[in-house]
Order: sequence, then C-alpha cells, then structure tokens
Amino acid sequence: MSQTDSKHIDAEQIKKWQRLDELDSSAISGQLVTAQQFQAYCASIKNGTYLQEDLQAVQKHKQKLLQTLSLLEEIESTLQSEIARTNQS
Repeated sequence: MSQTDSKHIDAEQIKKWQRLDELDSSAISGQLVTAQQFQAYCASIKNGTYLQEDLQAVQKHKQKLLQTLSLLEEIESTLQSEIARTNQS
C-alpha cells in the first residue's frame, strides 16, 4: 500500500469533518436553538412565565408517569392473579 492511498480522504469524510467543525464552533452544549426560540426563552425569563411553563411541563410529565404506573399496576395484578390460579391447579 502506498502512502498516497493511506492518506486519501474522500468527500464524505471531508463533509463529516466540516460538520464537526461547525458543531465545535458553538460555545453551547445541548440542542441548538433558533433565534426565534432564543428570543421566546429570553422573553419568558423577563416576564416570569418560564416558571409557569416549567410547572406545566412537570405536570404533563407527571401525568404520563401516573398513567404508566396505573398500567403497570394492572399488569402486576393480572400476573399475581394468574400465578395464584396456576398454583391452585
């Protein structure tokens, strides 16, 4: 294998490195936000609505978890009943 073969970089690799360079140029971590999203976020902090928005998000997540818990409790009960029925046979 010659040295030129081992140093060959294709267009796909160049694009990948360019994208990584773009990501590295950002000083933030996490999901990138648009200017409009950033302005809305800043406005919510300024007027205090971010707390209400956070509370609503937590309540929504809690509701989903409670629904999941309810389903799991039903499954648990069904399994316990089935085990008890099987052990009686």
